[in-house]
Amino acid sequence: MRDPFLEALEAFPEDLLAKGEAYVRKGRVLDLVRLGEVLQARVQGTAPYPYRVRLEPGLTGTCTCPYPGWPCKHAAAALLAYERAKEKPKDLLKALEALPPEEAKSLLLALAKALPQVAEALSGYALDPEREVLRLARLLPSPEAEAEIGRLIAQLALRQNAPALLRLARALEKGAPRQGDCTAAKTLARKAVQSFVDIAGAKGLEALLEALSQGSLVAGEGVEALVLAFPETLPEAEAALSRLLKAARGERRLFLYGLLLSLLRALAPEKYVERLKEGLSEPWEYAELVRTLLQLQRREEALRYAREGLEWFGKTEKTLPLLFVLWEEGKDPEALEARFCLRPTLEDYRALREALGRSLAAKRPHLLRRVKDLALRARILLLEEDFKGLERLLQSLSPLEAPRVAEAIQEALPEEAAQLYLQGAEAKVEEKTRSAYAEAAFYLGRAARLMKRPPSELAQALLARYPRRWALREALAPLLGDEKAALAERPPPPLP
Repeated sequence: MRDPFLEALEAFPEDLLAKGEAYVRKGRVLDLVRLGEVLQARVQGTAPYPYRVRLEPGLTGTCTCPYPGWPCKHAAAALLAYERAKEKPKDLLKALEALPPEEAKSLLLALAKALPQVAEALSGYALDPEREVLRLARLLPSPEAEAEIGRLIAQLALRQNAPALLRLARALEKGAPRQGDCTAAKTLARKAVQSFVDIAGAKGLEALLEALSQGSLVAGEGVEALVLAFPETLPEAEAALSRLLKAARGERRLFLYGLLLSLLRALAPEKYVERLKEGLSEPWEYAELVRTLLQLQRREEALRYAREGLEWFGKTEKTLPLLFVLWEEGKDPEALEARFCLRPTLEDYRALREALGRSLAAKRPHLLRRVKDLALRARILLLEEDFKGLERLLQSLSPLEAPRVAEAIQEALPEEAAQLYLQGAEAKVEEKTRSAYAEAAFYLGRAARLMKRPPSELAQALLARYPRRWALREALAPLLGDEKAALAERPPPPLP
């Protein structure tokens, strides 16, 4: 019978194995422990403390690193270290099973007293056997699996163990194998939390929030789902969060405050507005208040707070949402002008022309100076039919800037755009890379269409300047067509 962990190694993504290889060479896999069909390891990553990796057959498992997906390079390092170990780690569970009962009990008691993390692990395994929960979750929506999970929920709720219930809810959501099974898993996860609240009452809800406030975002989402599913728990949740907020500091306070706001936004918009008004101290809070007021059809109040936010924080990137509201809802030309200066667009310039009328002429030089995108500036000059200004712009362009401006003007001024594309092609050839040669070929194709000339003619002219650039010749091959073979037999025409 093959080792399941070596089988998992064969299915591992190659790019992650390469990264794991580097970790193994540097000795970053600190230890390996096998517990039945579970392989555990500590792997030193970039954080001060090692990451904890847990692997099971079938390439399933977890890692405490911040990498958003699974598997990760730390899991790869653990498997590679396991494969290359001169002596494979012995199965700790089998070793414990071989001990006499009294000796095993004495050993576990000594470990639990000496190492708090061991006591925590033993408690968690006894109250919430994660492997069993994951196994049952994979069987959902089987009635038998639901019944067994329901039994575990009732057991944990009676013991009023909030952290174990949260782990169970997380395991349920993680273990469901198909999208169609997620509904059953999430329903059971909400039932887990609700069972705890039903038994422990308001104090139980506060204990639950206390547990999740240590920083578990997944737990926060679980409580939000709970309150959305059972709106009657909102008053207790709001009161408990308010009490916790008084004593909280730093990131924990932000986490609790964000959870409270999300609950109120979903179930009590009016209360949500009052909460936002109490603590207006950041641009995003003004933007959120204005957005919510608009949803509640309180337009005039929303515009008033948008103006107040601008008075406090000025017209900056952070207050762009307020400027959007003042223009879209209040049709304030000053807000539109400020928005254009911060993030210029052709649509906003057209709107300014209509809103300001003749007075736009005096402001145009200032507005154009705020447009750093030369292609957009060219489009505005075309819109205004300012051909002298456009000519000055084209004369000041660098060859690398030329293609983007050419794209902006090619419909109105095809000849000028074609010359810009040729400039861009030559500039790309000077970079001497295959990707730059491919771009040069693309620009030559566009120039040929605008000039209504055969692409091969322009390609031959460019090759005549760089006869020994074989990579360039390959990049231009699609433009040369049938004439490629006869290229060396006739003199190329001059480059336009």
